Amino acid sequence: MRWFVNPLIAFSALLYAGAFIVPVWCHWLVFLWLLPLFGYVCWYKEQPLHLYMLQGFWWGTIFFTLHMYALIDMLAHYACLVDAVLISFLLIGYCATISACWFVCAALLTSGSSYRIRLVGWSCVTIIYIEFVQQLLFKIICLPRGYVFAYPLVPLACCPAWLAGLIFLPQAVLVACLCVIAACLTYGIIETEYRYQAVLTAVLFFSPFLVGWCLPSRNSDRSYQATCIWVQPPSYNKDMVNVTPLAVAQAINEQLYRAVHLNRQAVCILFPESTFPFPLDLCDDVRDLWFENALFNLPEVTIIMGGHHSYDSAGRERKNTLFCLKQCRIMQTYDKNTYLPFAEYLPWPWKNSRFFSEFLLKNKKVFHQIDSQAIMLDIGSGIRMSPYICSDLFFNYPRKDDVAPTIVWLVNDSWFCHYFRMLMFLHAQLQAHAYKRTIVYIAHTVGSCIEPYTKPYYLTAAMIPKNLN
Repeated sequence: MRWFVNPLIAFSALLYAGAFIVPVWCHWLVFLWLLPLFGYVCWYKEQPLHLYMLQGFWWGTIFFTLHMYALIDMLAHYACLVDAVLISFLLIGYCATISACWFVCAALLTSGSSYRIRLVGWSCVTIIYIEFVQQLLFKIICLPRGYVFAYPLVPLACCPAWLAGLIFLPQAVLVACLCVIAACLTYGIIETEYRYQAVLTAVLFFSPFLVGWCLPSRNSDRSYQATCIWVQPPSYNKDMVNVTPLAVAQAINEQLYRAVHLNRQAVCILFPESTFPFPLDLCDDVRDLWFENALFNLPEVTIIMGGHHSYDSAGRERKNTLFCLKQCRIMQTYDKNTYLPFAEYLPWPWKNSRFFSEFLLKNKKVFHQIDSQAIMLDIGSGIRMSPYICSDLFFNYPRKDDVAPTIVWLVNDSWFCHYFRMLMFLHAQLQAHAYKRTIVYIAHTVGSCIEPYTKPYYLTAAMIPKNLN
């Protein structure tokens, strides 16, 4: 039976996964998931190392299978079933192996020690493991960061009061507090004579999470709600996939009509990433169509739209670009810096792999990676924003020369089911709190303004009608 997963290990993984899967109701589980794990560590002290390794592998298998089920579902929809199953097994196996290394390192460090030293050692190694998953887990596939959606502070973004401690503490310190709280409570349960001191220490380390509940709540002025309109792209309707540029342009024109009638005082209309999946810089007739019809009487309105940009004059190559349009002219562009491996380009050493070329890219042209400089989008009415596209902030950081108080972040979340879209949005909220900057988050399913330490509010929306012509 020792070769099977221990109930405490399975319970820990289920608690941690539950905080992400149902964050609105269960985000508080991030404070509890380490309790059964640390209980296992203390109650099963003298175990062979290979059993710790096996339990770590089981923990990683349960947690990452549940947490990544949206990625597995996406692979099953967009790739061949056999390929999707193979990649899913490799991905879960890799993550579970890293978790097994976490258990082995902690067990080696604390072998033969007392309960107190054992819990301190496991807490330290757990903090390193959590930061490794967030910062380095996906370095093997050439991403600048790891798996950011499994960070324990992400579910707490559901309630900004929990994250007010980020005003004066970095994210890693709050994660360390989570681990110390669980270690203190576990020690208090096991060593009854020290229970009072253990609980008192846990309360002390819990205090950074209570700051937001003690401070007066901030009320947003909702200024972007009056000046900006989020438009759901026609490509969100599955009938608009694999159609001609003119058909997409006409559908966008209809959406612009809806947006204009929603708010004639708006100064900016925002579309998400990949709204126009063709080289917009080569389609003068498309831009003329929009500005001579939907925007004929509104010359000062700015459109921000995600699309493709030609890399050569014939449009044979492409870049993933944010366009800033006014009066039919392309005023500014920003090219995406951080591309997703296997979905947007093939990293070395898989560049010539036929399997990965057919996997998600479907033998399409890859995107060219450009080292874009920081630019400031001048929207009008005194609004200035710094642009980013999807993985530029999910798997990278704001540019060092970026000083704009507001970020406009175009995202394509149409690949995923509701659960993972929600995680992406929660991660964006966490970044707004961590960077202390306002983020205008524009995805295929949501358009929202996220201000630090306040609840996000939704922008005026022009949704796709159920029956799109």
